[in-house]
Amino acid sequence: MVLDFNPELTCEVWGFNKLEVNKIIKAGGLKTIYLLETDAGLFILTGLGPSLAITDVLNYVLALDYLSEQPVCVAPRIRKCVDGSLFTRMGNNLVYIVEYIQGRTLKQNPEDEYRLGQAAARLHSFDGFKIESRLRVKDTIGRAYEKFNACPCQDKYYAIIKAIPDFDRLKQGFIHTDIAPHNAIMNKDGEPILIDFDGAGRGSIYIDAGFPLITQFVRFHADGVIKFNSENAKAFYSGYQSVTKIRFWEKPLIFYGALFWQLMHMPSYIPGGKNEMFEILNFALENKKDLISVI
Repeated sequence: MVLDFNPELTCEVWGFNKLEVNKIIKAGGLKTIYLLETDAGLFILTGLGPSLAITDVLNYVLALDYLSEQPVCVAPRIRKCVDGSLFTRMGNNLVYIVEYIQGRTLKQNPEDEYRLGQAAARLHSFDGFKIESRLRVKDTIGRAYEKFNACPCQDKYYAIIKAIPDFDRLKQGFIHTDIAPHNAIMNKDGEPILIDFDGAGRGSIYIDAGFPLITQFVRFHADGVIKFNSENAKAFYSGYQSVTKIRFWEKPLIFYGALFWQLMHMPSYIPGGKNEMFEILNFALENKKDLISVI
């Protein structure tokens, strides 16, 4: 995708006095991203191709606008156009601008995981956003049954899927859907700022809080052995609980939220094939007590 970028028009639309492109971060595909240097500071300009649905763009900028109005900053602030709109058209492209967060990507260590857990809890405390996330819980569960169709232990896994609670009826809040160190930047004040809100919106906080429990902390290692990084996991949930207390009965819900993500990301079972995601799922089920103990 080529963005017909006009610096003078950009200044006029967003109220800058001067502007220049500092760096082209991404060019091609469905998205173009520029780092802009302006009289008001550094900003990220994103141009989206015409094949993307305008509703997806609108939901994204509305989410950032909502987060920009919260008392605690957990996301880059969107810059509104002079006329108050959240994005504009440049040729065939939809364009929006957010502040550039100067800092470093979070690392997979206890210190950064603790801060990431804090950011997740703050995000989940915002319950006024009305647009649903892209997660479709019932659709994911329906597809999970299909994935186990050729599995020798089909009945066992069907029972596990059936045990997953109806998350749509449980506590809702603003969810990110991919809370991970690579999606957070430690700013100059030492606060983690979440980025990449493509799938964000209103949804189950238990699914979102469960995202890293298996997806990040249970992995195959170089020696081919599955291991649970309990130290990082404990740090993440300790950070979360420093902001929002997780009650005893909520911990299994977070575990099932983690199972939900595993089921969502798993391919279909291949008889006689290499099914590593199934092995990770089995590891999580066999070590359920240990995983819940870190929450």
